[in-house]
Amino acid sequence: MKVMNRVGGIGHNFWTKLPKWPTRIFFVFLIIFIGADFIANDKPIYCKVKGKTYFPIFKSYSVALGLAKWDPNFVNAEWHTMEYQKVIFPLIPYSPQNLDLKNANCVSPFGPQTVSRGKFWHILGTDNLGRDIASGMIHGVRIAYLVGFGAMFIALFIGLFFGVLAGYFGDDSYIVSRGRFVIMSLFLFLGFIYLIVFPYYNGISFTGLLFIILIFSLLFIGIKMFVNYLEAIKLFKKQMTINWDLILMRLIEIFKSIPGIFFLLAFFAIIEKPKLIYLILILGFLMWPQIARFVRAELLKIRETEYINMAKSLGLKDITIIWNHVLPNAISPVLVTLSFGFASAVLLESTLSFLGIGLPEGTVSWGSILNAARSNFSAWWLAIFPGLAIFISVYIFNRFGDALADNKA
Repeated sequence: MKVMNRVGGIGHNFWTKLPKWPTRIFFVFLIIFIGADFIANDKPIYCKVKGKTYFPIFKSYSVALGLAKWDPNFVNAEWHTMEYQKVIFPLIPYSPQNLDLKNANCVSPFGPQTVSRGKFWHILGTDNLGRDIASGMIHGVRIAYLVGFGAMFIALFIGLFFGVLAGYFGDDSYIVSRGRFVIMSLFLFLGFIYLIVFPYYNGISFTGLLFIILIFSLLFIGIKMFVNYLEAIKLFKKQMTINWDLILMRLIEIFKSIPGIFFLLAFFAIIEKPKLIYLILILGFLMWPQIARFVRAELLKIRETEYINMAKSLGLKDITIIWNHVLPNAISPVLVTLSFGFASAVLLESTLSFLGIGLPEGTVSWGSILNAARSNFSAWWLAIFPGLAIFISVYIFNRFGDALADNKA
């Protein structure tokens, strides 16, 4: 069983299945995604002021999380003009939102620039407001890949949940008490409403996410205890069969009938203050049906195999069989879908930010830089660099998907 369990799984040679150059480019983007603040930032990585040593970029993380406050000398600091005893700036000493008014109106990367020192040169030019394009491109990687990773994680979680239920249990093998069904349905419904209403009125922050997780954990424990009490009542103790396969297929048909781009436009039309987390949640919510469909199809084959029947005959619990023997064998088609889905998420984020919706006002992304090119057709750098970044990102993940599909075949 252990040997067969590895069939179709990720395996130790997963990365050898992927094409070399797209994989190398992906790792470059991944490094930029993780270290964007240390590559492009107006704050120094390290500085020494009046005999004291500071690490402003690290400090900014603590301030953002509410764990610390800025020193009074740095609250409204002009980092470029401060007097330092020692200082190390990032490779690109600009944040995406910095306005260099001396180099506004779309300064070319090869044209004359008004800068005090060579290290403040805008290597990819500026936009019409004087924002550094190189910094915008670096932080644009973080926006695009955060949307891609976040949306596909949510889609994967929902898709695996429904796909496993439909594929493993089918239409007649999931039996549950009426009490458990009623309470868990109510929990999911209220949870869904809570996830929509809470962010809308309170916003979503790191603390807010922790609060949501805590509330749901306590609710889940309480509901589990209440279900055990409810099942002691004869009416709620009676067993019922749930046709998960039918439910999933009807849900997929509903989602397939909704044009994604129009749903996104309608959603952000009624949102007062767009946030990145909203975009991630909605994209993940729209993309899960494809994953669920592939998981269901794979599990319909796997559940009839000899080693699954053997595991059932040994008395193993369904959750143990699913986790140890079913999911590892069903992961290959999911990886293919995730690769293509990631490319679609990046493209959708760029499309929405190009149209000026989906992200908070002033957020610089590849799409917003492309949008700036519309007002100045001679500023070729505003179209070439973000256009290439979008093309390369979509290309490498489509190549990943093709390679994984070929290896699966």
